[in-house]
Formats: sequence, structure tokens, C-alpha cells
Amino acid sequence: MFGSNPVKMRFIQDYGKLSVPFSCVSSTGSPSLKVNLHLVLFFICLIGAIILFVLSNPKKNLDKLDENGKPIKIPRTKTQQTLFVISIIVLAISFLNIGYYGFLYFSCFNPQFRQWFTKLGDTSNGITRYNEYRYNQALLDEISNLNFNRRNRSRRSRDYVRLF
Repeated sequence: MFGSNPVKMRFIQDYGKLSVPFSCVSSTGSPSLKVNLHLVLFFICLIGAIILFVLSNPKKNLDKLDENGKPIKIPRTKTQQTLFVISIIVLAISFLNIGYYGFLYFSCFNPQFRQWFTKLGDTSNGITRYNEYRYNQALLDEISNLNFNRRNRSRRSRDYVRLF
């Protein structure tokens, strides 16, 4: 629903320039790309690390069993060892990203947001328009969720066949 909120667009037109001196606050008062980029990188690296870890695990030999009757695990090949090491490195990078995101959020965004909000309060109707935008966006998100759930419910109801 990007761009479909006219209240948000009007807020950006009227008050978006207030965020220019603040590098960690976007024109709508949310964290900027500088802050959110590390959150996105965290999830990308975490998914990549999980995939690499799964690829690095050797398959079990179901033909050969040990004395307990469990399959014998085949040792990792050089490629699997390399993938395992890379997965650990990527996992470490993902945790560094989430740590840096937290650092930026609390040391950059929070103070700048307070300053931005103070500047917004100095304008006429700035806080009111900000709250109006946030409330309107929450309603649009709720309507979007309701429409999504309704579509899924109608698909599920078609899957069931009534016998009587």
C-alpha cells in the first residue's frame, strides 16, 4: 500500500523538510534507510547462514548402522567444511549487523527523533498532523490485513467439499 495514503503524502509535503538535518530520521519520522539497512542485512545474512549450514551437513549413510542401530554419519568433505566455515562467518556478520542496528537505533535515531519531534511541535498543527498520519496508516494496514485474511478464508472454503 505504498503511496496510497494521501494523509501521509500531505504530511511529507508539509513537514518532510524538517527531517533534512537528521540523517537517521526519514521524512515521516521513522528510522531512515541508514538505520533500517542493517536490520535488512541481518535477516539476509541469517537466512544465508541457515542455508549454508544446511548445505554443509553431510548426509547419513542409511546402509551402515552402528552398534546402537543408528545410521553412521559420513564425515564432511572439503567443500562441506568450507561451506560450514562460511556459514559461521555469515552468521557472525548477521549478529554484527543486528548489534550495529541496535547501536544506531538507540544512539542515532532516538536522539534525532526527539529533536525532530520537538521541531515538529514548534510548527502549527505538526503533532496533530503526525498523529493523524500514524492513525490513518494503522487503519490502512488493518484494512489490508482484513482483505488478506478474507481472500485466504475464501480460498480455504473452496477447498472443502460438503457432502450433505
